[in-house]
Amino acid sequence: MIPALRLPRPGTKTKILLGLCIAIAVVVALFDWNWFRRPLEQYLIDRSHREVRIGELNVNFHWSLVPTVRVRDVFIENAPWADKRAAAIVGEASFTFSLRSLWEGRPVISRLVLIDADIDMERQADGLRNWRLRDPEYRGPGKVRVMRLEAQRTRIRFVRRDVDFEIVAASGPLDPTTRNNDATLSTRIAFVGEFRGVKFSGEALAGERLTLLGTREFFPLRGHMVSGKSRFDIDGSIADLFMPSATDAKVRLAGPSLAELGPLRFVALPASRPYEVEARLQ
Repeated sequence: MIPALRLPRPGTKTKILLGLCIAIAVVVALFDWNWFRRPLEQYLIDRSHREVRIGELNVNFHWSLVPTVRVRDVFIENAPWADKRAAAIVGEASFTFSLRSLWEGRPVISRLVLIDADIDMERQADGLRNWRLRDPEYRGPGKVRVMRLEAQRTRIRFVRRDVDFEIVAASGPLDPTTRNNDATLSTRIAFVGEFRGVKFSGEALAGERLTLLGTREFFPLRGHMVSGKSRFDIDGSIADLFMPSATDAKVRLAGPSLAELGPLRFVALPASRPYEVEARLQ
């Protein structure tokens, strides 16, 4: 016969601690975070000297103490030196981050969701960036890392004057009839741009979530990029788009001459006969 397992009764201090945690959780769940909306707007206006409007503000805390900040109906005026369009017009956005990363002064956004957004991001040759609101004159290394991105019906323009690069990308839902029986593909991303005076354009089909940095999490990717008569195709999976940590995909590169690769060229190449290269990249 197995003896019954008796757990020790919680002491008075343990009961008080549990009660305090429950009370805090209830207060956080019921708290109206919109009370901080106006002070937050004014703080950003005072620091950036630009118009900032936030229609709604909410914060959700998980048991792991990883909060998600959700804002709706956001407008941010662009920097005086940047394009005349707004820096951001956002229907809804949410940021999930760890409190520890804030305390360490290196905020890490583990998940960024943009819905019905139009974002304009510009970086000058000297490092000045229009997306910095709290310290707009700061030109040093970036302090915020975004690891995952979900962009729904969103347009993003990104410019880097130091390398003469500009790209405009727009995401939208993928028509189910064009998935070719691949249920992992749900988003269509069309893009156009210019790199060192050479124009390029293309389209990509991907999953709902893109991984950007430091996750080693794969997402499906099928697409192509064209510059002049040169074309690059990819079909497979990639982890961390901005700094790939893993890849498993079929790739194809073709064109009339290696010298005409344009933005696909990372080193100077001589003129050649028409070429076509296919490979499995892992």
